[in-house]
Amino acid sequence: MGQGLRMPDSTDVIDRASVFKQRRLLLTFSFALAAIHALDVQLSGNVTAQGLVLTFQHPQVLVIVLWIAWPWSLWRYWQYERHYADGVLFTAREAVAMRICEGEITKRIQEGVKQGHYTGQLVRESDAVTVKIPIGEQFTEYRYAESEWVFPNLNLYVQKPDHGLSGPVQGGANCSFSEEEVGRMKRSIELELIRRNPSFADFKAPYWIAMVAPLALLYQHLWPVVSCHWSWLGSKWMQQNCSL
Repeated sequence: MGQGLRMPDSTDVIDRASVFKQRRLLLTFSFALAAIHALDVQLSGNVTAQGLVLTFQHPQVLVIVLWIAWPWSLWRYWQYERHYADGVLFTAREAVAMRICEGEITKRIQEGVKQGHYTGQLVRESDAVTVKIPIGEQFTEYRYAESEWVFPNLNLYVQKPDHGLSGPVQGGANCSFSEEEVGRMKRSIELELIRRNPSFADFKAPYWIAMVAPLALLYQHLWPVVSCHWSWLGSKWMQQNCSL
């Protein structure tokens, strides 16, 4: 049994304000580093704090300090976000997971119907079916965290010509998903939540935004090399065309 995400209780010191505080800290370090590396911001040797002038003999050391603080703030935000946000938003995740999972189960069972696997339950090969996960088998935080999903007691229905459903087919159906299949469905669930649930995006977007810091560092060191290379190729092209 995989370890699920724990819902915060009244004794937890981590609340929504604490998560947002860690988010602000992470984004502050990320944007500061991005400005230094990508926008060529120059660090001053003097800093004024409450009327006092602090002089830094080696202001570039501040960049090193920021790079030490950046992974620490990312790790801290991950801890707070995982503890609080995932539990609070599980209701939204559960609804999306149920819909996507029932769709995948229905497709798999429908293939079995076409191959005649359910004729013993009086389901014809030409029948269209719908599968529902019973209440007792629905997702919990612990079940969602498992690497493999098994559904042994599914409700199986045959669709009627008037688009209604028959009564439950006796014997029902069962279905299981491998670790690879579960991973694929979880990625689809998370992407849909990010696209359609503003609260979910508020908690997950900082992971992507924080990447501006390392990308800016790469830009600072790689762009001069790439620019020089393209300039050299451009000059060679000009020489060849001018010689013609």
